Amino acid sequence: MTEAMALWEKVKAAVHFGEEMQEHALVIVLRRLKNGIAGIAAAKSSQQFGREEERE
Repeated sequence: MTEAMALWEKVKAAVHFGEEMQEHALVIVLRRLKNGIAGIAAAKSSQQFGREEERE
């Protein structure tokens, strides 16, 4: 019975580690997405600012 309990504890630890890795990967993906969107917004803003300067 103790062997089964030890195996169960190892399985639980592995599953928990896998969940943490998935969360970490998701955070990285979301951070990159956020940075990409911010870059696009900055480029659009800069482009718009350039157009407004041309009008003056």
